[in-house]
Amino acid sequence: MARMLFVRLHSFEPGDLEAARASWVTVDDGKAIGHSQRGPVVDIPHPPGNERVVVCVPATDILIAPVDLPGGNRQRMLKAVPYALEEQIIDDVEELHFALSNREKDNSYRVAAVDRIRISDWLEVLRAAGISPHALVPDINCLPYDASTWSVLIDGSSALIRTGKYDGSALEVRNLPVMLSGTLRGKESNNPDIIRMYLSGESHALKDMMKGSEEATEFDFSDYGGDATRFLAEHYDAQASLNLLQGEYSREEQWGKHLRPWYPAAALFLIWLVLQTGVDIYRYQGYSAQVTQLEQQIAQVYKQAFPASRNVRPGTERARMDSELKSLRKQRGQGQAGLQDMLSKAGPILSRTRDLAIQSIRFRDGRLELKVQAKNLASLDKLKQQLAAQSGWKVESQSSSRGNQVESQIRIQGTGA
Repeated sequence: MARMLFVRLHSFEPGDLEAARASWVTVDDGKAIGHSQRGPVVDIPHPPGNERVVVCVPATDILIAPVDLPGGNRQRMLKAVPYALEEQIIDDVEELHFALSNREKDNSYRVAAVDRIRISDWLEVLRAAGISPHALVPDINCLPYDASTWSVLIDGSSALIRTGKYDGSALEVRNLPVMLSGTLRGKESNNPDIIRMYLSGESHALKDMMKGSEEATEFDFSDYGGDATRFLAEHYDAQASLNLLQGEYSREEQWGKHLRPWYPAAALFLIWLVLQTGVDIYRYQGYSAQVTQLEQQIAQVYKQAFPASRNVRPGTERARMDSELKSLRKQRGQGQAGLQDMLSKAGPILSRTRDLAIQSIRFRDGRLELKVQAKNLASLDKLKQQLAAQSGWKVESQSSSRGNQVESQIRIQGTGA
């Protein structure tokens, strides 16, 4: 059995939620962990998300009765329950909530009827404490069950009696002897073999009273220690209890009530998502067409630029073109000096040469071409020697005289050009 939080709600006046009190205990593998605690419902610790919460409520607020129903869909049977119980209930059936048991071996059913105000109070006080129960069951359904045995739990001045899988009642202890005596005499064919009575404290005085009974039914007495909530928690069996959380009070329906206000927003979001997806698909198709067109253009440019290429797989032209261009740049960079490199080396030599006027500078195909003017040819020869000596470049010049000035075309290029 999985770990669960077992809560026992005690009686309180309808609508007086602040007066609600409860007892609770954690059960692990069918055994309670420590003794139960008691206090306001808001003091109940919040269970972990994976822990079941079972809440038992006073059977004094619940009518449990047999009902004859036609077979078929369970929801249809629930709708038929009020009409099947009209003769047994004096209250307006519209003000009652009904919960149906599982079908028994003899195809019979039990139905629990509880005032809607009462069950709403129970759920509201639990909700205020942050508790969402997985099951809401009558406390008498948490007593030990055996088909041939009745169970009676004495809890202070109250007695809980379980006479069947779902049947039972709750009454004051002082009325218990009379009730048992009258019941046993009136239903001899359905009398149990044994009535097991679970006592504590002063309730042991019932032993002598019951032993003196003239009834043939055997009584068995045991002391449960006085912690009624712990006792009920350890004997709770989901398969032998009637869960009141059905129909509009089912756990699924309760979650639906919280989620229902968000349905319009969720519908709008879904519409937006569908529209946005359609737009994205349309854009994707447009982009795909553009990509295909660009790839075709790249393939055409590649064939024009590199007509000697063979066995080029379609779609790889761009990568091949990048590779070819990198290779060409590398080859060119290895054989020729750059403009920045040439100017950085030639600049200091030119600046030191006196009576020299630079008329133009041009860089083309890895060659630096200078048009200069000097006072005499000796200055130009000296400049040419310094450039060749300092840079290691090949320096050529063509000079001509004009008046008192000498003009020269100097061409500098790397040795690998």
